[in-house]
Amino acid sequence: MGTLTHRLAAGMLLAAPAAAGTFIVDDDGPADFPDVPAAIAAAAPGDLILVRDGNYSSFILEEGVAIVADGGAEPQWDEGFAWVRNVPAGQTAALAGLNLQTLRIQACDGTVLVDDCELKPGSFPLNPPVVTALSVVNCELVVLSRSHFRGSAATMPDLAVPQHGPVPGADLHTSTVIASQCSFEGGGGGQLYKGHGLTGEPALRAQATLLVLQGSTARGGIGGSGWSFPPGEILLNDGGDGAPGLALDACTLRLFGSATDVIGGGDGGEPSDFLALPGDAAPALASTNSETTWSGVSFETFDGVPAFDVLGGSLVEVSPAVPTLTVAGSGLLGDALTLQLTGPANAAYLLWVSPVSTHVPVGAKPMPLLLGAPLTALAVGALDPGGAGSLPLTVPAAPVLQGLPASFQAFVKPAAGASALSTSASLILR
Repeated sequence: MGTLTHRLAAGMLLAAPAAAGTFIVDDDGPADFPDVPAAIAAAAPGDLILVRDGNYSSFILEEGVAIVADGGAEPQWDEGFAWVRNVPAGQTAALAGLNLQTLRIQACDGTVLVDDCELKPGSFPLNPPVVTALSVVNCELVVLSRSHFRGSAATMPDLAVPQHGPVPGADLHTSTVIASQCSFEGGGGGQLYKGHGLTGEPALRAQATLLVLQGSTARGGIGGSGWSFPPGEILLNDGGDGAPGLALDACTLRLFGSATDVIGGGDGGEPSDFLALPGDAAPALASTNSETTWSGVSFETFDGVPAFDVLGGSLVEVSPAVPTLTVAGSGLLGDALTLQLTGPANAAYLLWVSPVSTHVPVGAKPMPLLLGAPLTALAVGALDPGGAGSLPLTVPAAPVLQGLPASFQAFVKPAAGASALSTSASLILR
């Protein structure tokens, strides 16, 4: 463990920018700034903004700055809206440890990292249009890790229309997105006043996007129930339809994980009475003109609905399954991390760490490299007869490491058969 920790420290210290500045944000204590927007205005590319407990304004970030909850802080937000846009090529913007309502990432030629964040929209009116938990548009590379994106369900006040409709967990357009150890939930359809149930929303909707999902889950929203008040009357209000876990149009999807990583379609909503119709359950994956490669994950649907609804494109299962790498731990300085690698029994492996900087496809192999310089080898070893390996290490308690990204990946060589890259596991040290 000491050797692994030493190598992690060496690799991350080499990656640390020589002159990066650090700004402390605290709304009621000694700090550089009382609010996040003011800190952003003063920061330069490569700087770190540490946010302590408090209540803060929404923000817009347009350069390679890291905004990180300081240690175990849980900052709160007045409106919970963040917008990362126009990050130049060669720069990396990062968000870590933040709980927001919505995050929009737009027109970034640089890399955007989101780690250990939770997003769930609050109440938005139907006009203007509903805002998703996560929106990514026209971005070169967005890396999501250990984060949760929950679309909110429709809500019904005492009016003839919903206060807001259901919201998808994520909406991706014309981008490259890699998500590791994340969960996506589509919003459920609610009841329309004296009407049918509303249709749920997908957990993740994507168009013209290269999407890599590894060790992640996605569950589509359930359909809303038909309006059933007053009880006992025949109202003929049908239930709303469920939504798919993944809804893709003209995308390339690489989907890898284990049996506990579930892609699920939403169930249909209940009818108001026996003469009305229940909503239709949805497939786990609905794709149009998309290329999907998958291994290891589970697909779940209701009422015997097929797991896949594929119109054009292809759907290919990789065999043997792609080796999977996950990271457990907070990423806080001084805390323990455990890297868990699964693959073929007794397979040899080489494990490394690097700062996240770019996405590199590797020939026809299903997994891309996710790496930057310097690349530091952490361990060489072999998986056990059950095909598992567990590698403990400790994040060095060096303040210079705070806010730095780390991406772990392994090269796995079985005793027989082809070698393979594992999935990657990323985090931001804080």
